[in-house]
Amino acid sequence: MFKEKRMKKQLFMIVLTSIIIISGFSGCTEKDPLSGLGYIQRDEGFGLNPPEKWIVNENDPKFSVVFETTSATGYLITFGVSVAPCLPEQTLSFIVEGLLQLFETNENCSVASNNTRTINGMNAHEIIIVMSFESMDVKQKYVLIKKDNRIFNLLYSAPFELYDNYISVVETSINSFIIR
Repeated sequence: MFKEKRMKKQLFMIVLTSIIIISGFSGCTEKDPLSGLGYIQRDEGFGLNPPEKWIVNENDPKFSVVFETTSATGYLITFGVSVAPCLPEQTLSFIVEGLLQLFETNENCSVASNNTRTINGMNAHEIIIVMSFESMDVKQKYVLIKKDNRIFNLLYSAPFELYDNYISVVETSINSFIIR
């Protein structure tokens, strides 16, 4: 009888220990916020759903990734993400002000809009500009987000007359953007 009670107690302790170990490990398996996205850049810790059927270019030296398509008239349309370090004291507003000054001092550039927005709970700033290159006007949308002493710049660029044709698919990608 004593031996049977001792065996039951040992069995109970083994089961209890197993439950504690299993529940401890299950708490460590948080879902990756980037899972399920169409494009994940693990080194930089971001992901998004890129525009469908656009070409992925990870070889641009200025961007972590660029998504590209060609218009029916042969113009290149791009949407890219770049990541740059910044100092902790450099606020998003400070960085935006510097960028706006750069745009405003360029005689070939005009700022069309300048607004704050939120993307997946992250504070962001959006600037839309029109630039003249030789005989062509180009419209660009910059969306800037600061997180963990880094600036994420999402940049959409298209010839002025084609910008509105692609903005809805680019906005869908921007709205899917997540930083881990």
